[in-house]
Amino acid sequence: MTGLGHTLLASVRTQVYRQSLPLATGNLPIVLGELGPTAGVIGAARLISDHLFSPA
Repeated sequence: MTGLGHTLLASVRTQVYRQSLPLATGNLPIVLGELGPTAGVIGAARLISDHLFSPA
């Protein structure tokens, strides 16, 4: 999905704004991620660290 970029982003924005109340999306930025191709690995590492270091 990383190669779709702006095309996918435009479709996501359209659907979110169409299906949400204006008050909910009035100050909602929908932007491309900045992590690039390593986003999945970074996200997985974050989930693991959150789980390991959670107080519960």
